[in-house]
Amino acid sequence: MCLFGCRDGWVYNLRAADGQLIWKLRLAPNDRRICVYGQVESPWPVPGSVLVAGGLAYAAAGIHPNADGGIRVAAIRPETGEVVWRNKFDDLGFNSPWPDPYEPRKTRPDSNPLRTIRPMEYRYFGLPVRDGDSVAISRCCFDLKAGQRDLRKASGFYQVKGTDAWMPRTAWRYSNLRHSSPAAASLGPSVFTTLPTLSKLFRVDFEAGKAFNSDWVQVSEDDAKAGFVYSTSKLLRMGAKWEAPSQEGRNALNRAMLVASDHLFVAAKSVLVVHRVSDGSKLAEMKVGVPAWDGLAAAGGRLYLSTEDGSVVCLGGR
Repeated sequence: MCLFGCRDGWVYNLRAADGQLIWKLRLAPNDRRICVYGQVESPWPVPGSVLVAGGLAYAAAGIHPNADGGIRVAAIRPETGEVVWRNKFDDLGFNSPWPDPYEPRKTRPDSNPLRTIRPMEYRYFGLPVRDGDSVAISRCCFDLKAGQRDLRKASGFYQVKGTDAWMPRTAWRYSNLRHSSPAAASLGPSVFTTLPTLSKLFRVDFEAGKAFNSDWVQVSEDDAKAGFVYSTSKLLRMGAKWEAPSQEGRNALNRAMLVASDHLFVAAKSVLVVHRVSDGSKLAEMKVGVPAWDGLAAAGGRLYLSTEDGSVVCLGGR
């Protein structure tokens, strides 16, 4: 089966062998159309990435929790297209109480959280991702089986099921969000990412059963001056297994990152760099076209790179 969402507000399932339609499901509440960037689409577009976990498929439709009734989220049986549950992500949670120590109204009762709280890297929408025993859309989590909603608005990380690793919530997304969040990749309990303000590429290893505070809301003035302005700075402060120079800066973040076997592939604006997973040493570097965001994939011993000009480059041994 080939499951994907479309900008028309529908989810499609095609037979992988010949591309024949098995079923389609409208996730949008109705079949309206609007114009966006010169094309006609639904006010509730469905990102192409559909999450499959525990035998169910999870998809979300919408643009913003505060627009057109919110983001529609559903669990679907992939074999038949039957909807198991539906729910909404329609509140970013700014007006409801914030957990300590972030609630401004405790000291300033007349303050407006929309003005005084600006959570770092809190995206209004994100691709569905497995977060422990939930499916997360940005910081809004839904129980996999029943769909109950749990808004974790202070949490900037999701837990990779079965590995004890925690990844920045913005690691799995479309586009580079105007250079607002570094790329990241994981392998078992290890997370590979960067701190662009310090030009550092690093690896951190999570210990089984060790607690991790996933809060990422505000940055102190001292941290901002020191360059610790991304959620990945919280990972670096855990203690890196290794560090290596990163060829990025605050206004030119890496475009893609991928772990395959014992190699870490990092695609910058026009350079592909290969590092050894165990110690971060550089193994190779080559010029490439400008990579598409998150445009790396590996299969059958080969590396595939998508570029912004629409090309696909295949790299591998002869």
